[in-house]
Amino acid sequence: MFEKGDMMDNPKVSVIVPVYNVAEKIKRCADSLLTQTLSEIEIIFVDDNSTDTSFEYLTALAKTDDRVVVLKTKKNSGAGGARNVGLDHVRGEYVGFVDADDFVKNDMFADLYKKAKEGDYDIVDSPVFSLKDDAILEPGIKDVFCDRQLTNEQKELLLLSDGYIVSKIFRTALLRQNRVYFRENVKVEDADFLLKLILHGDKFGNIHDPKYIYDNRGEAESWSVKDANEKEYTSILKLLKEYGHILKTDPKARECRSAIEAAILHFYHVGIECCIDQNSDTMSEESLYKLVEIKKVKNGIFKGGYDNPYFKSVVNDAVIEFMQWVDNIKV
Repeated sequence: MFEKGDMMDNPKVSVIVPVYNVAEKIKRCADSLLTQTLSEIEIIFVDDNSTDTSFEYLTALAKTDDRVVVLKTKKNSGAGGARNVGLDHVRGEYVGFVDADDFVKNDMFADLYKKAKEGDYDIVDSPVFSLKDDAILEPGIKDVFCDRQLTNEQKELLLLSDGYIVSKIFRTALLRQNRVYFRENVKVEDADFLLKLILHGDKFGNIHDPKYIYDNRGEAESWSVKDANEKEYTSILKLLKEYGHILKTDPKARECRSAIEAAILHFYHVGIECCIDQNSDTMSEESLYKLVEIKKVKNGIFKGGYDNPYFKSVVNDAVIEFMQWVDNIKV
């Protein structure tokens, strides 16, 4: 189900905004997109079955501006699922993503698109400004990765760089040729999305002016620590399976195997941490079950791997020893 305005022909950039119960912030986000200096822009809001007035606001907005497209998911499917609905309707040469509780400078997509065309780039990145920390977060695609054909080692370093999908634009053809979508109803839904695009991208660029305003000043999410750990554990488990699938089936992934294995070890470590009750000296039967479950998934991808130079450079020996212990748990 969706409603939309009359879309322009051949927009240069399509921007997808997943929306869920953000009635108090959506106008700020929408205003920052409607005032973009790039005129040939398509703004796709995807309501993920909000229970507040977000959808009503957006449908009214679509009637006043033909750049606005409003879609609605069939069922609540998280930010990843909502973005996937948007991806199926994208008409722009490039696509970007904005979260509904954030906002952007009005020249963001004009500047990113200009840079993309100057270098015929597959992906262009920019810094993010964090309101909570009053700090600039540098782009994951750093200067060293730009304007050159990357070696496998450079591509591995790029894969391991921190970065956000919301600070970038991506060539739409790159997504469609490689059938890249998000995982639904999980946290960290963008890690493997970005991995696939970097693996298959050939040319990368960046700009140095922060354009994306990350509003992370709000209160912590309302669920308990236990619930949060459960959600993250489930997400990490699915992410490990997806990374294992990519490593097994994608030839380009095998060219960057060391970096991907390092990422798998990192996510494995995060998953293990989700199983541990930091306030208890004993381990529950449920925690042991989860540790066995996650170690089976990791060992099914590869065993050991702790001599990986990328992983060893960011953890200490005690962490590795504990992970090795988990590898060998039997119940």
